[in-house]
Amino acid sequence: MLPRRCVEVGWETLQDEFRKFIERAKNSKDHDTIFDNLKACVVDEAMRRHAWEDKVRRRRIVFLLWYCRGKI
Repeated sequence: MLPRRCVEVGWETLQDEFRKFIERAKNSKDHDTIFDNLKACVVDEAMRRHAWEDKVRRRRIVFLLWYCRGKI
């Protein structure tokens, strides 16, 4: 259960960081607002549709377990 929760927290953190990156880009001096709504919709849809393949999910859990045990 803990490895799965750790992976979920990692995914949530990655989503947060990506959204922060998009927000920081809005503050650049050459930012054009014309695509802001489109970008927001694309990001939301990509995050909503994202799913890990089973083999990737297993590998992440194994990697996490190795890391937690100091193997890496």
